[in-house]
Amino acid sequence: MIEFRNRLTIQRKLLNLINRKIGGFSLNGISVYTIQRWCNDNNLDVNSDLVFKIKLISKELQFLANRSQEAISLEYKTKVSTIENLMLEIEGMN
Repeated sequence: MIEFRNRLTIQRKLLNLINRKIGGFSLNGISVYTIQRWCNDNNLDVNSDLVFKIKLISKELQFLANRSQEAISLEYKTKVSTIENLMLEIEGMN
């Protein structure tokens, strides 16, 4: 249950971070389709570093979701660390 809350917390933090950084239409989820639509609505390059990092975080969170019923492994902890680092990189972007 804690892992589930952690994933939701990470996703909320990411969405808040992105929506603070990028004006215009809000990003409301991190599915591939939602990210694509958000890019189109905000005239953003789907190949930009920002979008790449959002998609990578989405992929990492999907891994965590698939592993949530298992004991927390080193790989799980590494994925969380990767996500946190990517979010710091996004925060530092102009």
